[in-house]
Amino acid sequence: MLGMKPRVDGYVQKSLNKFNYVKHSRWFLIFSLLILVGGIVVFSVMAGIAGSISGGFNLSQEFSGGTIGELQLKETGSKSIDASHQLKIINVFTSKGVHPSDIHKIFDADHKNVIGMQIKTNYDINLNGIIKDDTIIKDYNFTHASTSNEVATTLVKNAMIAISIAIGLIIVYTLIRFR
Repeated sequence: MLGMKPRVDGYVQKSLNKFNYVKHSRWFLIFSLLILVGGIVVFSVMAGIAGSISGGFNLSQEFSGGTIGELQLKETGSKSIDASHQLKIINVFTSKGVHPSDIHKIFDADHKNVIGMQIKTNYDINLNGIIKDDTIIKDYNFTHASTSNEVATTLVKNAMIAISIAIGLIIVYTLIRFR
């Protein structure tokens, strides 16, 4: 090895050759099982919080489908956004059929005149109709994107097929390589 004295290199090589991996395989197995059980526990807790088995996965809009939107104040003049104004905006969306738990983030970026709101639903809603009808929200620029449930289902199915093929090829390669 570059930069190591032959005596040190010889010592390292001998200690690696003397290490009995089979003798310590039980500890390697226990460590692997602990990591696996820990992952299952974390997944179960996340699924329990979400209320469904698939809730253990934190799926983005592309994989879950639905609509996501964002509001930003048009003018950055002397207007100030306070908590009561944010609550009025939430009430506008909830009165039009958006469930309050679908409004995921509300943040005031510079603590004065910018509000960002993300509305993520698992169903398609007409957010443009909500914006046009309401006078409070007309002062905001509103952007949104939708993904249909069919596209999301197809994407999940294709991702699972790709992962299965990759795992299969890894197993085949390992079997061929270590024969």
